[in-house]
Amino acid sequence: MAVVHLEYCIKRAHINKSDIEFNQTLEGLNALNALNALTHENSQYDLFKLFSKLEFEWSWSNADELDNVSDIFEVDSDFVIALNKDNSKIRFLTLDDKIYMTAQVFFSLNLLRESNQEDLQDLIDENSLYFCGYVNGDWTYLIDDGCSLHVLGLTV
Repeated sequence: MAVVHLEYCIKRAHINKSDIEFNQTLEGLNALNALNALTHENSQYDLFKLFSKLEFEWSWSNADELDNVSDIFEVDSDFVIALNKDNSKIRFLTLDDKIYMTAQVFFSLNLLRESNQEDLQDLIDENSLYFCGYVNGDWTYLIDDGCSLHVLGLTV
């Protein structure tokens, strides 16, 4: 069975600060100060300890035309991936008392039949499969600068 390796990106997602919940180890810390510290220290490891929940959710029902992709992707189940330093890159920016997040998530999907990278990327773009992904930290987004999904490679 072939596997496609993908990168999901969300750019400058404005996070609703009132939704953020920190682990007990950071009780009493102001969210903005904690995120500023992470931004300046550029410490990816601490970031994953900072939030009680940080995961990537994939829901096939959010695709524009699921029928168009069900003959090549296994679309029978949604999934959730716990994010860590090995499968994601997440950056926070604080600006004018607002919190923004940019994230890259790396994951793989099984293919029902072989294809090439260019055809898969066209299929992904034509059916807006980036809508299937969501970085969940138990917060909501007020707005973002867009999402994308890129084919990184294939394993046959």
